[in-house]
Amino acid sequence: MMTTPGSVFLIADGSESGQSAWGQTTQTVSALLAALPPAATAGVFLLGSTLHWAPGVWRSDLTLAPYQRSGSFLTPILGGLPRQPDICIVVGAGEVFDLEDWSRNGAAWGLVRVGEASLQAAGGSLVEVTPADLPHLLDYVQTVAAPPLAPPARAVRFCPTSLDA
Repeated sequence: MMTTPGSVFLIADGSESGQSAWGQTTQTVSALLAALPPAATAGVFLLGSTLHWAPGVWRSDLTLAPYQRSGSFLTPILGGLPRQPDICIVVGAGEVFDLEDWSRNGAAWGLVRVGEASLQAAGGSLVEVTPADLPHLLDYVQTVAAPPLAPPARAVRFCPTSLDA
């Protein structure tokens, strides 16, 4: 997977800690894909694995087979790249164990917490929002993107679903 200037990586948490929120993770990733300019998004990557999907292939009803479930690590995704992405957005539930290490790589980071637990260790300093705050996250992405991202084709409308309903 090659990265280009201005590339955005969307990283979906399919780990054990993220399984209970997988439906909301896939919906949130789909909302981000709809809001970001297609040329800016390099793809959707499964946290803890080398599985990835082109933006046009990702589906909000995607299910993972038990053998596809992964750990909470970024290294399988980012470790083999010749150039790191400019922006990484992780969507999930529960701590990403090597996040602090990778957050020093020069990329801008955004975290979308769809579960109860934070994606970063206690005292983490990265931007972390809930799905209801996606417009604020997209404003942040626009601010840090170089070159600036083109405006989205349509406004973000995200209707969070409750797992308690």
